[in-house]
Amino acid sequence: LLQRSDEEGLVEAMRRHDVGYLPYSPLSAGVLSRKYQGLQEAPSGSRLKLFDGYFNRYSMSRGPDAVEGYSELAAEHGLTPSALAIAFCESRPFVTSTIIGATSQAQLEDNLGGFGVEWTDELEAGVQAVLDEYPDPWRMLVRGGEKVVHVPIPANCKVTKVVDTTGAGDGFLGAFAHMVASGRSLEEALPGAVHVADRKST
Repeated sequence: LLQRSDEEGLVEAMRRHDVGYLPYSPLSAGVLSRKYQGLQEAPSGSRLKLFDGYFNRYSMSRGPDAVEGYSELAAEHGLTPSALAIAFCESRPFVTSTIIGATSQAQLEDNLGGFGVEWTDELEAGVQAVLDEYPDPWRMLVRGGEKVVHVPIPANCKVTKVVDTTGAGDGFLGAFAHMVASGRSLEEALPGAVHVADRKST
């Protein structure tokens, strides 16, 4: 749910050549279980604690916002956030199998709850709504930072400078382009997540 770039290009090629696709991290390092929501640092022994700087990068992205959106959707349909994430993977026609991992019985039972879920049009629409808001949340416009990227903007947009604080390069540009293409203003699409400066008519 937080990283769907494979669906454009890679999955198409794999289906064409009859190659199976196995999502190996359906909970995105555990963040889709909400275990990191509201925390100031990653718990000891957690996945985001094992990699230096990983938790800070996540917490400064739009990832937590997207997780909150998916969690609310899950609650509306009587699912846990983890079950929703796994059920989504299982609902994709190109997925051969979904790889899960658990370090406790409770986590295993939570994960198993995502298999066998009836994927409805309402669930699909709900996921799409969150995706439209956060198309690439891991790399979407971090709050604060210094890296300035000049981006070609359509003539009807007044923004002439944006700040990429992710250091994600092309990922940042792709997310930004998606927002412009959606027809919404940058402020509407990414409230509080982007610094806009040097406005002028174009």
